Amino acid sequence: MQSNQRLAGKVAIIVGAGQEPGETVGNGRAVAQRFAEEGATLLLVDTQRRRLQPELETRWSAI
Repeated sequence: MQSNQRLAGKVAIIVGAGQEPGETVGNGRAVAQRFAEEGATLLLVDTQRRRLQPELETRWSAI
C-alpha cells in the first residue's frame, strides 16, 4: 500500500498503543502503525511499558 504522507508534520498521541501477546494486532498498535506510515510523529502511551517494548524495539526509538 502506498502511503501519501497525509500526517507528515503532525504529532499523534496514541493511548493504549501497547499490546498483550496474542494473534491479532490491538487497536492502539494498529493506529500507531498506520499513523507512522502516514508520516506522523508519535507519542505512544500505555499503562505498562512492557507492552510497548516489542514495538519500540522493531519500529521506533524510545525516549
